[in-house]
Amino acid sequence: PNPASLAGTYCINIDECANATLNNCHEQRATCLDFKGGYNCSCDAGYGGDGVNARATTLAATVAAP
Repeated sequence: PNPASLAGTYCINIDECANATLNNCHEQRATCLDFKGGYNCSCDAGYGGDGVNARATTLAATVAAP
C-alpha cells in the first residue's frame, strides 16, 4: 500500500494474557507475557517445557503437581 494512504492509522495491541481464551499458556504452570503483536508463554519455577506444555522438573514439584 501507499504509505501516504496509511497516515493517521495505527494498530491497537490486544493483551492476550488478560484473557485465558486468547492464549494457550498452561494455566497452572506457566506465565503469559504480552507484547505488541503477540504473547509469550514461559514455565514457572520448577517446571520445564515451552509454557504450553509444562512438566515438573524437580521431585518436589512432581509430588505437588496436580
